[in-house]
Amino acid sequence: MRLIKTLKNAVLNRSKTTSTTPSIDPDYAYMLLSNERRRCVIEFLAGFDVGEQVSAGSIAVHMSGQGRDRKCCYVSLIQAHLIKFDNNGDGVIDYDKRGKVVTVREELHVLQNAHTCVQSVID
Repeated sequence: MRLIKTLKNAVLNRSKTTSTTPSIDPDYAYMLLSNERRRCVIEFLAGFDVGEQVSAGSIAVHMSGQGRDRKCCYVSLIQAHLIKFDNNGDGVIDYDKRGKVVTVREELHVLQNAHTCVQSVID
């Protein structure tokens, strides 16, 4: 139960909510965090500032550095994962499908915070 409360507080940002702090629907956050590849993407993109752009190729290279095939990573990013992160413009990133470029949103950092909270409770 402690894990669920910690995650919910981190996702909803209850401890430091302001009018400019974004919140994320918990079901959406759980869905994103439920997949190992998406967690890898979240951790990688959290290293970038809000508004920075990152190519899908760069994300795939990062993922393939962890023992995965780069081509498989790239295809799964393009066909499945980045679309879920974008969530029709209401997600944790903005994804330009044509240019294959991701723009980091503040919500991604909120999600990374939730992911870090989960890891700290589990470890």
